[in-house]
Amino acid sequence: MSAAAICRAELRSGWRRFAHSVGRRPLATAVMGALALLMVLVGVRIIAFVAMRPEQFPDEGYGTILLLLFVLLLLRSAGMTQRHALRAREVDLHLTQPVATRSVMLGQFGAVALGATALVALGVALSLLVRWGAGIPLVIPAVFWTLLALFALLAPLCGFLFSVLGNLQPMSRKLRYLATLAPLLMLLMYLASYAHAAPALVQQVSAAALLLLLGYLWLADGLYLDAVAAQRLATGTTLKWRVMELRWLRRLVGRRVAAVARKEITSAIRERDFLTATLSTLSISAILIFWYYQTGIPGEEVGDLAPHHYYPGLLALALYMAALLQCTLVGAALLGIEGRRLWVLKGLPVDSRTVMQGKGLGLLLLALPGIVLVWLPLPLAAGFPWQVTLFFGEIAIALTLANAGLGLWAGAAFASFDEHDRGNPDVLTQFMLIGASAFMSALLALLPASVMLMYSLPDGTRYGLGLVAGALFALCGYGIYRLGVRSAADAYRTIWIDSYGA
Repeated sequence: MSAAAICRAELRSGWRRFAHSVGRRPLATAVMGALALLMVLVGVRIIAFVAMRPEQFPDEGYGTILLLLFVLLLLRSAGMTQRHALRAREVDLHLTQPVATRSVMLGQFGAVALGATALVALGVALSLLVRWGAGIPLVIPAVFWTLLALFALLAPLCGFLFSVLGNLQPMSRKLRYLATLAPLLMLLMYLASYAHAAPALVQQVSAAALLLLLGYLWLADGLYLDAVAAQRLATGTTLKWRVMELRWLRRLVGRRVAAVARKEITSAIRERDFLTATLSTLSISAILIFWYYQTGIPGEEVGDLAPHHYYPGLLALALYMAALLQCTLVGAALLGIEGRRLWVLKGLPVDSRTVMQGKGLGLLLLALPGIVLVWLPLPLAAGFPWQVTLFFGEIAIALTLANAGLGLWAGAAFASFDEHDRGNPDVLTQFMLIGASAFMSALLALLPASVMLMYSLPDGTRYGLGLVAGALFALCGYGIYRLGVRSAADAYRTIWIDSYGA
């Protein structure tokens, strides 16, 4: 069995899972396709808007697009490597065959890289189709395509190596090897952000970095084997801090709910998917601060937004993305990731409502630090009025609670016990959740924001009605959360042995 055969088997398995999910939900596939086209249209219009106003955005260019693409593909590739190339049981089967470890590693990397390349190609095709169909006047420099191809290869390569090195044990060895990769990652991110300023230089340095990282990958077969072994031998993480034992919550929610919540926190910290979601959330906050100090406040209206509403609009979008990553998508895997351990939980004298309340509480406690780090830094850096900062805190509460309820319900109603995907629902279900979360979050954020804008004054007075509206919608978010817990508990009771492999 060669690296090509392993890569082909991985791609076929992924395609069969995708085709199966599409065959089960053809109408939802059509709806998600239409939403994807709409999102691409909005993105192309924003890019064209910025490109046609170089005097308003003097430091912006296609380098920003390359940076976002690099970061998103890197995080996705790291997660895919963790689930498919390190933790999947098929890897053990490959390693027991008379096949060199390097061939197994290269086959897994090929599947990750080709999957990322296919996504980039699909996104480019949709963008060109939308630009042509909508008649958007956007001129794309020829050098952009070369840089796009380079960073589309660099991102999965860096993500694969980052995941492999991040799973080494002990911690001192992990940090030592990550220290060799971190400077190159920072250099590539810097080059991507300023690729439009010096495209020839960035192209040369990126090509050299690609060759260097390919050589690193070729010599990393021993590290790959150690990372796989570390996954099998890991004993997990124990929480030794007294505050993490949640004794302070027992009087509020009861001993059983607190115990389930503590179990969820312990399990989540052991999972690299939670770490990926947290890093993605922190990167959103970092991008906001970087954008503010890089661009400043616009000198004229940006679309329909006034200059002083530009960053509040970005903050609302960032809060939605953080709630989606930390609550909806993580919550959708809470039951599936249990696998066969779920029967231990179902065999305990704990009713379904208590189980879902504990899982929901653990989800909220895990999401809290990331949400706060998205909410506070930009208002403090940009000098928002304290009333506006408090209003966005209310919106953050509403979005966090509502998305946690949606994630809990989806995790029970669409529970997936496929060990290959580590309990995550199929791609189509994830797209459905993203669409439902976007619609729900838009209502929870836009309606109180409209009240805030309608009845407030530029001098910072009459914010009271907007704050009351924000508090009311935070209560609405809590109601959605309670409804999600109840619906998840009902679905939890219907999960039986025939759900495995379904």
